[in-house]
Amino acid sequence: MTTIKKHLEKEKNPVMITELEKVLSRGTLTFKDWVKSAIFVPVEEEKDYVQLIEYIGDVSIQVLSTGEFQYKETKSTDLDTIEMILWIDIAEKLWCETC
Repeated sequence: MTTIKKHLEKEKNPVMITELEKVLSRGTLTFKDWVKSAIFVPVEEEKDYVQLIEYIGDVSIQVLSTGEFQYKETKSTDLDTIEMILWIDIAEKLWCETC
């Protein structure tokens, strides 16, 4: 089952559900559309980050209290850079039937 289908099955946010359904019906997802899918989520528990930015594919970027963005071990003050790194990491997996 594709990552996008898995994400849709467990998603609770109606806005994200609508976006995921559109992506599945089109059968494609561009980087630009993926970036537009970002939803900023405040973090209620005390963590090393203050917010999450969630994207289609059930992936996220952490927003650190220092103003940096982090994905895995990569940090930057440039969100575009982190988004591109994340996109490169997950793009193939979004439609993979065996992932």
